[in-house]
Amino acid sequence: MLNRTTAFLLGLLWCSCILHAQNESLRTFFDLLYDHDNLELTLTIDPVRLQKSEGRDIVFSTRLDARSNGLVIYSSNAKVSPRGNFRLKECDFPPLALDLPKSALGQQELSPTDNYKLVTHCNDSRDTNQIVCKEYLAYKLYSLLTSKSFRTKWLTIHYIDEKGHPLLSADAFLIESNAELRHRLRGEWVESDRVSVDSVDAYQFELAALFQYMIGNRDMHLTSQHNVRLLRFDEGRKFLPVPYDFDFSLFVKAPYAYPGLVNRNNVRRVYLGYARNEWVMPRVFSKFRAERNELIGLIEKELKLSERERKDLVNYIDGFYEDLLKAEYQMNYRLE
Repeated sequence: MLNRTTAFLLGLLWCSCILHAQNESLRTFFDLLYDHDNLELTLTIDPVRLQKSEGRDIVFSTRLDARSNGLVIYSSNAKVSPRGNFRLKECDFPPLALDLPKSALGQQELSPTDNYKLVTHCNDSRDTNQIVCKEYLAYKLYSLLTSKSFRTKWLTIHYIDEKGHPLLSADAFLIESNAELRHRLRGEWVESDRVSVDSVDAYQFELAALFQYMIGNRDMHLTSQHNVRLLRFDEGRKFLPVPYDFDFSLFVKAPYAYPGLVNRNNVRRVYLGYARNEWVMPRVFSKFRAERNELIGLIEKELKLSERERKDLVNYIDGFYEDLLKAEYQMNYRLE
């Protein structure tokens, strides 16, 4: 027979497990937005104070309203803070971290998952929204190659002052939270900043590395988990790499990338993969060959980009495919 204390503790554990399972099964704030089109967020914030913030410690209390086709689908108080070490210094307007109150999420029958990243415009230049769109498109291209990637959602943010007066509107996109991705892929995050190459799924990493090569991005490092997170699964399975932050790529051409360079068109692609994984490259190349038309089509259909931008991006990706077939291709691996 169990004594009363043991029975009580077991009961608490059972209730905790049930509550956790219920929370995990609920739709999230991201799921809510992901299922709607023509999204607009309204944030009550002071852009001047935000632009003058010198670090990520500053937190702004705000009112957040989310609308789809003009109808409110979510509304609550929220907290917003600047994020991103480099962009925080280089941009007039930094990317944002969004913290939603768990109580408000619960009242709207949503999961308590409450921390999100918003990728916002960097400055007031004419093409700043185009840059945001190109990074958003980079996420979409990678998601076309593998579902083991962060989901994103395009939206417009309207910034208003405390009296409700409009301050500015700009394009942005929301990134699926770390907690959601972990739950969706049924894994746990690897927290170590030093991992071995052999502990990582070779195919998935070389897929990520070749994608980075395709978009001209050098800003990723596997073993230190720089701009790539690793998920662990059951014993016997290798870690899964999930890359993010593509703004330093030549595909995006953010104004703060490659500072001091007069002509970034002369920057060569650099492959970030590992020669020891050569055995998986035929599968990786086959995947890219099979998806070529879909990748190009995704770019051509992105009407938020100007016709000139779409044409330049298609040419850049076509150049990648031409490189793969050249005898002097700088990687150790070739298609033929």
